[in-house]
Amino acid sequence: MARRRHGGPGLALFWTVAVAVTTAGTVLTFQLPGAFLLHTTGARLLVSLGLGLATAAAVTVVAPQRPAHSEPVIVPK
Repeated sequence: MARRRHGGPGLALFWTVAVAVTTAGTVLTFQLPGAFLLHTTGARLLVSLGLGLATAAAVTVVAPQRPAHSEPVIVPK
């Protein structure tokens, strides 16, 4: 249902970027000072999740989309 509503390639691109950015933010969170404080770590994890989703949304809007059922473009030499 989600692929039919949002289009095939854009959905995969969105989640790939979201997971990559959120994972990088999560790994970095535990390297920053104050990681032993629960409220600081929680806030940073929420920020990395939000940053991942916002970046993924921006990338899917900017990236050129091609329908999943289209034929590949062949450029003559």
